[in-house]
Formats: sequence, structure tokens, C-alpha cells
Amino acid sequence: MKDNQENNIRNKSQHIFIYHAKFKRLLYKAVGEYAAGKERCKILDIGCGKGNDLSALCESNPNLRAFGMDVSGENLAAGGGVKKGINFFQGNALDIPVKDGVFEIIITSEMIEHIEKKDAIRFIGELYRVLKSGGRLVVTTPSRHNYTSLLSKIVPAVFKNKLRKLVWHIRPGQESNPHAYEYTPRELAALFSCGGFFIEKIKAGVMRIPLWPLFVKLPFLLLFWKCLDGLINIIPGGINLKHNFVLIMKKG
Repeated sequence: MKDNQENNIRNKSQHIFIYHAKFKRLLYKAVGEYAAGKERCKILDIGCGKGNDLSALCESNPNLRAFGMDVSGENLAAGGGVKKGINFFQGNALDIPVKDGVFEIIITSEMIEHIEKKDAIRFIGELYRVLKSGGRLVVTTPSRHNYTSLLSKIVPAVFKNKLRKLVWHIRPGQESNPHAYEYTPRELAALFSCGGFFIEKIKAGVMRIPLWPLFVKLPFLLLFWKCLDGLINIIPGGINLKHNFVLIMKKG
């Protein structure tokens, strides 16, 4: 009985995780649409970690020739042993060790927020340099003005840490924000436009789920949250309330 309960909780938790991964599905769709019909398509994932995104993309798009770059040799070593068919290499995003115009597609997921704002233009310049003309760039990142950040502005400072731990189920050691700078969709789109990219689409991810252990125990709450999340998409400017967004671009 106990094992069944634990499995049930694990399955529900996975269901919530899949919902949260909506922005990943938007990324995969953008890559798949561009790669469709091409005989061979070189893709680079900058800040690839262990290569999970590339692995998923290669499964559904066998014509991709995948390359993953990360600053961490430890991540690459962990991924390289299990992600066959992906070419991993270590490198700095501000000085990508690749020749000009090599890749048809570049993705960078949850990475640009870790780069100092003063270095963002240099990073965008490197993306532009190694992407082929007409190639596609897909960026995912947290939105600075999501609904949680707006709520935090009206909560008295003395209660903020307690509220964050209660609402977001933050574990010990996760209290600080490791991001160097977070952008609004409009701000980041303007920055990439200045860097020579044509903005094709800006897509919203999801609103973060508060008190997610409660949603695991009461699944109908997740249905309510999904409906609310969908309604936000209809509101002009509602994208700014979502936790993540996806920027889909091409090199002019």
C-alpha cells in the first residue's frame, strides 16, 4: 500500500514537471519546424549541460547533427558517457571556439540570465557569428516581470523569505537567486534585434505553480491552474506574467 502511494505521488509530480516543461516543448517545436525537410542540419546547444535537450531533439529529428558546448567539463563528462551521437566540447559563451557561419540552428536554454548584462551584446555577437545566414536561433529564459516578482513588491520585506519558502517549497541552499540579470520579453527582443537578428516569435511558457506539493495531493487544482494559465495568454501583455518565455529568431 505504501509503495502504491509513493508511486502515485511520483507520477503526479512528474505530471506537474511535464506541465512546467511547456517552454521546452516550444523550443523543440521551433527546432523541428526549421529542420523538417533538410537532409542534414547542424545544431549547437550553448550551455548544454549534460545534453538532455539535444538528446530529445535528435530522437525526433534524426537529420540533426548535434553539438553541445558547456563551460563545465564535469557536465560534459557526465553527458558524454550516455548521450551517443552528440559532439561535446568545452567553451566560453563569450568566445565560442567555432568558425564563422557553421550552424543552421543554435539553441540556448535558461542560460542568458547567467551572463552579466554588460556582456550580453558580446554574447549575442558570438551567436550571430557562428550561425549561418538565415539560420534559426531559439532562446529560452525566465521573465523578469512574472507574476511572482510583481507579488513580491507588495509583500513586506520581513515576510518575503518566509513567503518564498512556503509558496515555492524552496529547499535549504536555494534561497539566493544565481541569475546575473533577468529580462522582460520586450527588452530581450530589442537586444537581439540590435544584434542583427529578426524576431519571428515570442512565446510564453507557464506560470509557476505555488505550493506544488498541494497540487500533487489535489490534482483538480492543476486543472484549475492550467485553465488560469491559458486565460492569461488571451490578455494583452499577459506573456509578462509567465515564468518563462521563448524567443524564436533568424539571422538576417
